[in-house]
Amino acid sequence: MWSYKIVHDSLFAPNPLWGTLTLATCKPLIRRSPNSTKGTWIAGWTACTIHNSEVYGGGIDKYEPGHEKLVYLAKIDEQIPLDEYWDRFPEKRNNSNVTEFDARWSGDNIYHKEHTDPDGNVTAEKNNCGHIGTEVAKSDYLYGKNALVCREFYYFTRENRLDVPDQYKSLVHKAKGQSLKRESIVEEFIEYVRNSAKKMGVENGVVGNIPVSYPDISKTEESIVHDVQPEIDVKKKGCAK
Repeated sequence: MWSYKIVHDSLFAPNPLWGTLTLATCKPLIRRSPNSTKGTWIAGWTACTIHNSEVYGGGIDKYEPGHEKLVYLAKIDEQIPLDEYWDRFPEKRNNSNVTEFDARWSGDNIYHKEHTDPDGNVTAEKNNCGHIGTEVAKSDYLYGKNALVCREFYYFTRENRLDVPDQYKSLVHKAKGQSLKRESIVEEFIEYVRNSAKKMGVENGVVGNIPVSYPDISKTEESIVHDVQPEIDVKKKGCAK
């Protein structure tokens, strides 16, 4: 199980919308790793920024080392090249022309070969992290290589983050970057998270409230833009490597 801390949670990295949780930007080492094949799990934990920022529910609890909470747990189904991801998951493509309350505003499908010049420089689609610089985009696209698609996932949201018992705290990644946890307790931890989600009434998917609007694809782009409900206070923040 991969383990890392989430610095910013804006529905972008990971993107838990449209019925799948995907990681197609940030964490390039995890995305390109030969260990990120079908059946591997990913656990994203709260960093101090999520606890202490009012945007990310800072009023819930202040950050204390050793008291990180779980934002999401997801099982990898597919590790696919970013260009294939672009073609197969058009609903995840970002559309910065809509309001931030539309599910497409958080789309993580922002890289594809048409945006790569002969020198290997990449221009990413504008997204809810703002503009991604050339060097960051180049690293994310060329170094990260893949998108990870998870169909079994438990995304607790930044406000509903899950507090886990002390016996599982050894699975929390303690610093920047990521670590691959191989402890025997991983399977027990996965069952604990599954059961916790079930107690909250969710068998699989988002465990909490994300009141974003999903557009009716039968409508025109012009009508979709005006058919959204401003109910979510996601802040435009960058995503963590």
